[in-house]
Amino acid sequence: MRNLWAALFKCERSCEVLRTGLRARPYFNLKAAFSFIDRNGMGQLALEDVREFLANNGFFATERELQGVMQKCDKTGDARISFNEFIDEFQPKLG
Repeated sequence: MRNLWAALFKCERSCEVLRTGLRARPYFNLKAAFSFIDRNGMGQLALEDVREFLANNGFFATERELQGVMQKCDKTGDARISFNEFIDEFQPKLG
């Protein structure tokens, strides 16, 4: 059990480093990033939007990986990632 917690904390620290790095980029904008992934302009990201974005950027996620992304980001459980959920996931959480 201890190894599981250690792995979880290590993963979260790595995610926080990435979030902080994105925030530090002068031309990075979360709204623009969300809009870029939301190709149909519906204001929400579906699993298929995430799949297409990742594939277009050379990452071919498995169904299980995509479900994991959706589960982590979709706080309301409506099978969509709203802009607020996107912001919540990609803004730094510490400091």
